[in-house]
Amino acid sequence: MSKLQWKGLAILAPLLISCYLLYPTFYWYNLPPQERASRESMKDPILGKILNLGLDLRGGTHLVLELKTDKIKADTVESQKKLMTEASEKAIEILRNRIDQFGVAEPLIARQGEKWIVVQLPGIKDPERAKQLIGKTALLEFRLVDDGMAMEKISSALRQKDISMSSAAANPQSLPSDVLSLIPTGYVLVQGKESRYYLVEEKPVLTGAYLTNAKVQIGGGSGNGYPEVSIEFNPEGAKIFSEVTANNINRNLAIVLDDIVQSAPTIRTRIPDGKAVVEGSFTPEDAKLLATVLRAGSLPVPVEVIEERTVGPSLGEDSIRAGVLSSIFGLLAIVIFMAIYYKGGGVISDLALFINLVLLLAGMASFHATLTLPGIAGIILSLGMGIDANVLILERVREELQLGKSIRNALDLGYDKAFSAILDSHVTTLLSAIFLFQFGTGPVKGFAVTLIIGLIVSLFTAIFITRTYYEWKMSNKNITSLSVMKALHLLPKTNIDFVGKRYWYIGISTFMILSGIISLAVKKGPKWGLDFTGGTIVEVRLNPVPSLEEVRTALQEKGLPSFEIQSISGKGEFIIRTQVEKKTGSESESETAMGKQILSALEQSFPGKNITLLRKEFVGPTVGKHLVRETFMALLFTFIGIIIYVAFRFHSPIWGSSGVLAIVHDVFVTFGLFSIFDKEITITIVAALLTIAGYSISDTIVVFDRMREKMRTQRSETLAVIINQSINETLSRTIITSFTVLMVVLALFLWGGKVIHDFAFAMIFGMIVGTYSSIAVAAP
Repeated sequence: MSKLQWKGLAILAPLLISCYLLYPTFYWYNLPPQERASRESMKDPILGKILNLGLDLRGGTHLVLELKTDKIKADTVESQKKLMTEASEKAIEILRNRIDQFGVAEPLIARQGEKWIVVQLPGIKDPERAKQLIGKTALLEFRLVDDGMAMEKISSALRQKDISMSSAAANPQSLPSDVLSLIPTGYVLVQGKESRYYLVEEKPVLTGAYLTNAKVQIGGGSGNGYPEVSIEFNPEGAKIFSEVTANNINRNLAIVLDDIVQSAPTIRTRIPDGKAVVEGSFTPEDAKLLATVLRAGSLPVPVEVIEERTVGPSLGEDSIRAGVLSSIFGLLAIVIFMAIYYKGGGVISDLALFINLVLLLAGMASFHATLTLPGIAGIILSLGMGIDANVLILERVREELQLGKSIRNALDLGYDKAFSAILDSHVTTLLSAIFLFQFGTGPVKGFAVTLIIGLIVSLFTAIFITRTYYEWKMSNKNITSLSVMKALHLLPKTNIDFVGKRYWYIGISTFMILSGIISLAVKKGPKWGLDFTGGTIVEVRLNPVPSLEEVRTALQEKGLPSFEIQSISGKGEFIIRTQVEKKTGSESESETAMGKQILSALEQSFPGKNITLLRKEFVGPTVGKHLVRETFMALLFTFIGIIIYVAFRFHSPIWGSSGVLAIVHDVFVTFGLFSIFDKEITITIVAALLTIAGYSISDTIVVFDRMREKMRTQRSETLAVIINQSINETLSRTIITSFTVLMVVLALFLWGGKVIHDFAFAMIFGMIVGTYSSIAVAAP
């Protein structure tokens, strides 16, 4: 009993700790929405203790920024990397300062690779303003202006050559050599507002690095009534500013922000107090934005938005409600099925499943993780692995009892014989998760983290917790039977010649694969989603509901480039897509504004309609290529890892190769199905395919484990007989496990909402194909 008490404590302690960790999350999401919003704006400390919902569930804005490091030069590769790291760290610090002043609760700002920074802003109400705040370099410089003959000569030369001032300022290096020769040494042309340009000193006399404060004021010295930004320098900056103004009376001093001259006032007198005003006909919002970024500091290098995803709060709320309800229905179906089928053993498995879910969510909460749709896929896979382990144990125990073993021996042998299959299936799936975490980005990495935690927890609950219960029960000497003996039999004992029918299976698999290949050939490849191709998607809801043709005409009349438009089930919801082309510079930046242009066009064309933004996404071509490469590397290393591990455990590379062949079969058939049904391949579908691969190898390992066991004990039997016996003996377990998981994904498909619909569709078909391949492809 002393040993059992310690085991009970080892179970109770993590469960109590998990409840403690999950209480803030439970408390937070049961608050009224208005109170949550108020406490978010005040940055309530509880936010640091809750399990966050991802932007695809909660709503908000996700940005990927690329640092433009072209001007960072160093003598050695090591120095170059060091400078880029310093620039990235400095940029993250400044972005965090800006976002903190903007009032966003619990933002995520993280470095990704060498030149990318990921910024997630949950629940943001004004994504456009946030993007301006983040993307502005805010490099403030003061440069003296050359108002002499040089500028007059340049202006005259430009007029003679019919070159506009704005184009000259935008790209001065493209000017004719005779015009460039008129620019004095040490001076450069800089663009100003309203198609003007200025000839200013190349080296600034003062920069924003000396700023201590920036605030908005109205009117200013000119009394024009426009908002202005008042700035103050530190003592060192004030001294420099005093000297500059004293030595350059009656000269113009250009105030340059991000290489644009905002104004160029004339210096009338020395300014000793280190105070100045930035004018520029600002709106109140623009002035506030400028003051915010100046206070936070300028970025060390310019940044460009290469990916943007905005999910409206209404779509997020719909996703949460539908996802939670459908998951509850699916899990309830599993609980009821296990209790009915395995009687008391099923009830204990249900209890272990519940503890599994609590520990998994608590583990994510302790890491302050974010739950996304791919994360839900990871939870489903890990819970399925937990159920699979329990089914394996119960089936093994029932087999031993049917052979006439005592209850104690049946339990010991059932757990011992099931352990190798459980361990191998968990390790192979864990290998997949580790490589996905190493090579994956964004949602795929979140999927991997959830899966890793879930796999470790499921081993603890399926083996340690349930066995402790049975040990406690066996401590009562009067136990003469286990309720698992009364379990139902889904299938009678079968004796199907699977190996003999392998050519039929080859024909079925060939038909499914060829159907996908033909569809892909006819449609000239898969229908890649925005994640891989790049482009812009805007999803809106209009009320009252216009026709599809009315919306298409409205966008065409506003002169938008080529686009695709799709109406969703006649509910006034429309998806508008544009394709991005490979562009650079300001042209690329204009692509990120495409979503804003679409919304503006709809608002102008339908002024009497209520327009709700459900989501807006922009992905640059660089991101798509990176995602394809990283996903391919993750899959490649996963396959290699599985082959090596299974070859080590089963003493032959053929076993691992067969398992990988079954995975490739399942993924490719599901991939082809998406082409046949004209569905998009997105990052969420990639997560679904990886989930399918996890189940497929898990099912296969169980059959392989039984084959390995029989090859040791039935050395005189042929391989075909051993394969047939192994598949037949594990057939009931294979179907039960797949059926329990199918109940969850079917609930997600029927009631999970449109955001998770395609994921559930892939899972349903993939589970069926994965079960088939474990039986009909891998072992034969």
